[in-house]
Amino acid sequence: VIMWSKDLGRSLDSLQSRKDIDGTRIAYLGMSLGGAIGADVLAVESRIKAAIFSSSGFYLRYDLPEVDVLNFAPHVKTPVLMLNGRYDYQFPLDASTRPLFHFLGPPDHDKKLVVYETGHGDLPHRDEVRETLDWLDKYLGRVRH
Repeated sequence: VIMWSKDLGRSLDSLQSRKDIDGTRIAYLGMSLGGAIGADVLAVESRIKAAIFSSSGFYLRYDLPEVDVLNFAPHVKTPVLMLNGRYDYQFPLDASTRPLFHFLGPPDHDKKLVVYETGHGDLPHRDEVRETLDWLDKYLGRVRH
């Protein structure tokens, strides 16, 4: 997890060095594991201005404190959209997803949980894309041509 966080920081350094990238409008999209560790990396990386966690939540296991998402989630300030299935076997809604959503640090108006009548990773594509684009438009601004 620590190495992933360092890799993310280096990736952002690289993106911000390019003239063809607007380094002030960067988002994080984490699916499954990427969403589950999203709070770890967002808590220590302020250059990300919006985040989407898809099919994610707390892993129901013991982690060392230095990488435990529970210790990082309250420190997240980035607006977070969570997209999850009600019947997700990997991240059960009431035991895993809702608790992560609750512990995330942004104020209520800067976080949103959308629940679909699906399982893990099989969210309705059009709905997932629409929610994601609306979230990014809200926090990064509309795409300029």
